Amino acid sequence: MKNVTFRRFGAYLIDLVIISLVGVGLSYIPFLQESEKEYEVIYQEIVDMYESYTNNEITMNEYQEKYTSMSYDLNRSNYLYTIIQLVIIILYFTFVPFFMHGQTFGKKVMKIQVKSSNDQESVGVISYFLRSIIQNNILITVAQLVILFTFTKDNYYMIYNNVNMVGYVLLYFIVFLVLVRKDSRGLHDLLAGTQVVFVSYGEEQDIRKEDKEESNSLELSEEKEVSDEKKNTKPKKKGNSTKKKEEKEIKKNTKKSTKPQAKS
Repeated sequence: MKNVTFRRFGAYLIDLVIISLVGVGLSYIPFLQESEKEYEVIYQEIVDMYESYTNNEITMNEYQEKYTSMSYDLNRSNYLYTIIQLVIIILYFTFVPFFMHGQTFGKKVMKIQVKSSNDQESVGVISYFLRSIIQNNILITVAQLVILFTFTKDNYYMIYNNVNMVGYVLLYFIVFLVLVRKDSRGLHDLLAGTQVVFVSYGEEQDIRKEDKEESNSLELSEEKEVSDEKKNTKPKKKGNSTKKKEEKEIKKNTKKSTKPQAKS
């Protein structure tokens, strides 16, 4: 098996760029623009406060106290955009590879694809969904959203940071496994029963050929069913006409047989 480690990182970066562009496009939705303006105002206040700290206008303790409170407001103003980003990421990493034979757009560019660790099985939607959740730390982000709406400003920052640290540990562990293992399988691959392999041009052509053959076979089967139905209906029509002819002949014969009897 060829090592696909660095191709994986390249593909993931391309996918993140695509997701970011989709997110930027969605940010023009009116109700998201309102929250974005609020986010920008608070963010600028934090930047100004940091400049005051670097210029020794405020102390370290003053900066931390203000930042703790403002980070809460910053994340509250941006929660809708965060939820939409989560949905985009899950949909992208679940359904794009499912319909593109284990390839996202990034993986297609880098000539790699997701396959089952058991080559005889195909990768299902649930496996792709599981991969997307672990690979992108979705559960950590969901936990941070829950904390945002559960705890007050005073308790929020400390708990948020602890959960954030767990997310970083998981991310580093995934990267570590991908770099160290010979098959480049990360935690998401191990749990979902998948692996990422190199795809040559010939294999891509085979995939396209298989798709074409499948579509052709479906068309042929449909045509055959239609022709069989026509064949089955034709004999029935002939049978009805012959029955009518036989009935007419029987009537004629009965008339002929009854006439001589009347004369006698």
